[in-house]
Amino acid sequence: MKNTLAYLLLLCLLILFNACDETNPEANITFQHLVNGTALDFDSEYQLGTNNTPINLDIAQFYIHNIRLSRADGGEELFDEYHLITPTNSNINLGEIEEGEYTTIKFDVGVDSSNNHIDPSILDASDPLAVQVPSMHWSSTAGYKFLRIDGTYDSDEDGMVTDTDTTFLLHLGLDSYVREATVSYPFEAVTNEVNDLTIKVDYAALFDYNIEEKPEVRTGMANDFHNSIVNRVPAIFSK
Repeated sequence: MKNTLAYLLLLCLLILFNACDETNPEANITFQHLVNGTALDFDSEYQLGTNNTPINLDIAQFYIHNIRLSRADGGEELFDEYHLITPTNSNINLGEIEEGEYTTIKFDVGVDSSNNHIDPSILDASDPLAVQVPSMHWSSTAGYKFLRIDGTYDSDEDGMVTDTDTTFLLHLGLDSYVREATVSYPFEAVTNEVNDLTIKVDYAALFDYNIEEKPEVRTGMANDFHNSIVNRVPAIFSK
């Protein structure tokens, strides 16, 4: 009897020790910046737009918030913090998540209307919505630039991009232009496991227009042309 009790006590201690040693699953998201399916390189030349205009890029960045990891059982992990995603700041450590089978990653691209018109200068420098260099803010009236792409295009049509060519830009923003992105991303989160999730961002999909005809696009007002660009934002994200 004593041996049985001792065995049961030892078994309970082992179970307790193992339970204490276990940790919840964790998740990280890394955004992979692409142009026409190749890795974004600020020193490389690409062809963008309906006229395959030679371009190079200097800036490519965007805001996201309200990240949701959806499970097959209908549950969801919510992370509502803001993140400014740039080629040098592409990783998000979400921390612990529930165990289970996950199906999709969702997030909002842009800044919601309750935050879009705050003064970034009053925020702590560590806040993604604080003053940024390069700037991600127009004014308190116009709000934030949700997505910013700047570069140079072959304005003299000699087939290459040089220092004498003209700059182009695509700046998206406006309260009504926040867009939800949904990426199908099945994975299983288990105890003691870190899930490294990679989302591709291909900026080329935004340029469904002739850059030479519209080298500077700022969506400070809603119209059909701006709508057509903004509505393509969810499509630039994939697994």
